[in-house]
Amino acid sequence: MAAPLQNSFKPKAAKLLGIGDAFCALYKKDGINIAAVMEYATNNNKSLVGYQEDSIQVITNAKLLTLDVDVGTKSSILLVQNNVCITSM
Repeated sequence: MAAPLQNSFKPKAAKLLGIGDAFCALYKKDGINIAAVMEYATNNNKSLVGYQEDSIQVITNAKLLTLDVDVGTKSSILLVQNNVCITSM
């Protein structure tokens, strides 16, 4: 699950600001650590519930869809900045 996403993500080109699943959504203004969140989800039945990272906020999926970002995609909900679109988990 994590390999295709990590292979398509260019850390110097974009920041992952938000990600969500069926149970919760996460937002971090300075960017979420994609490798850490994907590893967490892989080891927790593909759930983001309980994931922790400095300055990360748990938000609703509705709020996730309304964040001010450059590119957003609703496929396990990934949001990026700097006009780089990445694939979903």
